[in-house]
Amino acid sequence: MSTKMQNTAITPLPKMKMVVICTVLISESAGYMFVFPFLPFMIRSFGVEESEVGFHSGWVASSFMFGQFLSSFAWGWISDKVGIRPVLIFGITVTIINTVCVGLSTSLAQVLTVRFFGGLLNGNIGVVKTYIGLITDQTNEATAFGST
Repeated sequence: MSTKMQNTAITPLPKMKMVVICTVLISESAGYMFVFPFLPFMIRSFGVEESEVGFHSGWVASSFMFGQFLSSFAWGWISDKVGIRPVLIFGITVTIINTVCVGLSTSLAQVLTVRFFGGLLNGNIGVVKTYIGLITDQTNEATAFGST
C-alpha cells in the first residue's frame, strides 16, 4: 500500500445508495435465474424430446444474457443521455414484465424470444456498475464493487 493511501481517510460508503444498488442487482439476478428450477419441465411441456431438453434449456438460459451483451453499450449511452434513474426504473419494469411473459409462454420459440428481449431491453447490470463508480472515490471503490 502506498504512503499516500495510508494517510488518506477512507470515505464511508453511501448506505442508502448501496441499498438501492443491491436491491436492483438482487432483482436482476432473480429475474435471470428464476426460470432455472422449472426450465426442464417447461421445455418438456412444449413437446421437446427428453434427450433435447438440456440443449434447449441452455439456449433459453443464455438468450437473456446474449440480449444484454448486444445492448449493454446502448444502455450505457442512454443512461448518459437521460440519466441513471430512468434507465434503472425501466430495466426493473422490463424484468417484471419479462417474468410474467416467460411464465405465460406456450412454446419454445416464445420463451426464447421473451428471454432474449428481456435481456435486450435491460441494461441494469452495466448501469449499476457505472453508478457505483460515480458514488465512490478511490478510498472506498474496492469495497463498493466487492460488496455488489
